Amino acid sequence: MTNIKYDPSCMDDYDPASMDAEIAQQHILDNIVPVIETESVPLRDALHRVVADDIRSAINVPSHTNSAMDGYAIRASDIPQSGSSEFKLTGTAWAGRPFEGEVNPDECVRIMTGAAMPKNTDTVVMQEHVQINDNRIIIDANQKPGQNVRQAGEDIADDDLVLYNLNYLQAAYILLIASLGI
Repeated sequence: MTNIKYDPSCMDDYDPASMDAEIAQQHILDNIVPVIETESVPLRDALHRVVADDIRSAINVPSHTNSAMDGYAIRASDIPQSGSSEFKLTGTAWAGRPFEGEVNPDECVRIMTGAAMPKNTDTVVMQEHVQINDNRIIIDANQKPGQNVRQAGEDIADDDLVLYNLNYLQAAYILLIASLGI
């Protein structure tokens, strides 16, 4: 019978020719050449590059306090404590075309998602939660002050750090940078 000499393989628990992990790691670190140069490139050429400096937002996102849904902008102080209240409809605030007037007590403005909150309002009642009667709406006491409103800078505030230096630029990061006007 012949004895077969086996070479080390992946089936073995130990390979006598293997390198210690710490020594291997040191070899890798000794051969890394850091990148020290930077360059500015157009955003469309930034994919798979690395951020050289921290990136901070120069704007608020959203840029203005706005409605999170279609409904009616009111003053929180006009929410009834019990029962219901009636409001006079005085206009409409569209996304991109704000309502220019002021909202007085017991008045409301029809507001669309993303529209800037009219002066003196701080709450949006969902359109599904009102009863409409001619130029008036009726709401009940189940509303909460400040509901359905997104504050300016709620997602990203002016001067917030949005990307650290050394971040690897993937598509989502490039979209973020573009949305901030950078």
